[in-house]
Amino acid sequence: MFLMFNFISSLGMYFIGAVISIITFTIIFKKNGYSIIDGLILTILQIIFAYIFAAIFASIEALSFAYTGVSFYGTIFSLSLIPFIYSKIRRLDFIETLDLITPLHMLMLVFMKIGCYIEGCCYGIEINGYQVPIQLIEAGIALIIFVTILVFNRFINGYSYPYLLIVYGTCRFVIEFFRFHWNLLFDLISIGQLWSIVSIILGIIIIIVKKVREKRLKMD
Repeated sequence: MFLMFNFISSLGMYFIGAVISIITFTIIFKKNGYSIIDGLILTILQIIFAYIFAAIFASIEALSFAYTGVSFYGTIFSLSLIPFIYSKIRRLDFIETLDLITPLHMLMLVFMKIGCYIEGCCYGIEINGYQVPIQLIEAGIALIIFVTILVFNRFINGYSYPYLLIVYGTCRFVIEFFRFHWNLLFDLISIGQLWSIVSIILGIIIIIVKKVREKRLKMD
């Protein structure tokens, strides 16, 4: 009975997050000149496939497709796929679409981590007999990143995704020090920290490539 309550609570938080995200981002897309239908479809597809990629990524990490967990980095690394395909089909601006949809996953992460706290997974280490509520800390950080991207979106126009890779990657790297791990890679870092490093490097590479292209276009 207790396990069922935990499962329903975790699933319930994900459902609540999905509903709030769909409403929020349909409005955001509408305010930026997209149709309600485009905003609705884009948000729903992004949420569905984000979960699918997170599950696939987790299975790859565990080297077993029988594994039932999720890895948020599967969502982060595949974030641009749906906006790219949908923008091509609907002849929308891919970069603008990606900019608008990028903070969605930070909002979803807020609810996912609250769900983790309720379920009791992804828990923190103990410090002086006190267990660090790392799930809630990560939820708070995700909320701050979400709000920051929305507020400063016009200042990082075209760069929301790489900045997310860098900022979340950096925060997640630090968070991992306070999360309990059964095993560490090479007895040194967690798999989350490994992907955090990849995330930061990928974000920097994307920014450099975009800056070089912009410079060449100005020269032409």
